Amino acid sequence: MSSNNDRKGLKITKNGQNIFKEHIYLAANVARQWDVEFAHKYNILINKGKHHNQAICALGNMLISRIYSIMRRREQALASGNLLLAQTIRYRLRDLQGNEITKAEARKIILRNYPSKQEKQKKEKAPLVFSARQLKSSSKNRKENLSPKATNRILADV
Repeated sequence: MSSNNDRKGLKITKNGQNIFKEHIYLAANVARQWDVEFAHKYNILINKGKHHNQAICALGNMLISRIYSIMRRREQALASGNLLLAQTIRYRLRDLQGNEITKAEARKIILRNYPSKQEKQKKEKAPLVFSARQLKSSSKNRKENLSPKATNRILADV
């Protein structure tokens, strides 16, 4: 949606209320952490070289479409006089195959398949392993040398 035009497929412009855009941005950022479809789309955009802000704006556009769709379906149910149906229309989390899932399942899928940069860095950071030669040379260069017992224990583990 762009300014006064409601056609689908329009690019996001700088027109519109800043507070609205800020809240959609924040909601889209949260959605990528809890909705598998949003996390998947975010991952695709980032792998294509898009900046985080560009990807979140694209997700915001997706989120607006979903919100509008839910509101329209509720209005249609209410207009037809089906109050019960209108109450059951809600936002549902789904996996990539379209199966409805719980919040916990969605979060588990996202953490497993779409880890954040911090989580990736934690996985990539392996514990430091030194060879016996490196341990001996580093202990010589240190101001505080290890005791002979501690050095022998470390070397025995290697």
